[in-house]
Amino acid sequence: MQLEQADWVGGLPIKGKMDERLEELEQVIEKELSAFYRVGNALVEIRDKRLYRLKGYENFEAYCVEVWKMHRQHAHRLINASAVVRNLSSVGDMPKNEAQVRPLVGLPPEKQREVWETVCQSGKVTAERVQAVLAVEVDPLVKAQAVYQSWGERCEQVKELIQSRRDDEVLVNIRPKLEKILRLLDEVDRVLCPNKGFK
Repeated sequence: MQLEQADWVGGLPIKGKMDERLEELEQVIEKELSAFYRVGNALVEIRDKRLYRLKGYENFEAYCVEVWKMHRQHAHRLINASAVVRNLSSVGDMPKNEAQVRPLVGLPPEKQREVWETVCQSGKVTAERVQAVLAVEVDPLVKAQAVYQSWGERCEQVKELIQSRRDDEVLVNIRPKLEKILRLLDEVDRVLCPNKGFK
């Protein structure tokens, strides 16, 4: 690439300074993207030990929204991603961002490690590569069971949230929706596990 007259300032090429700046900025991005693991771990501890109550919040979701402007879904994505990273700590390179581990959430721990190892051996690790390996290596039934398991965990979280609410009007309004969800889960349960009831 040839530098034009406009690419020089004070006798020095801008390109060199811009390359340095780009490298600095990319390091910031990489550091911040990898912070998802630490953030997820902190959120787990705050949620599990109910530390949000020390700031006067009745539930974890309200704490996340008010203090961190973070919606419940994002907080739980970070929490789930940090659990996957802990599981992958003995396998190859560590994930650089939450998008790389998101597809592994809900899979059995041994399957997470197996898929991650394959991804690491295949070259550059990207979220798209994780998805591609999953599509080839993971049995559709395993995927369905992973979704089933994550639904069960999510239902437990919703149950805890409902129990923490004392607002009867809210509970009355969400009851039909919850009943519909339960019917759908019962149908899924009958297909996936015909000899086991949903709990």
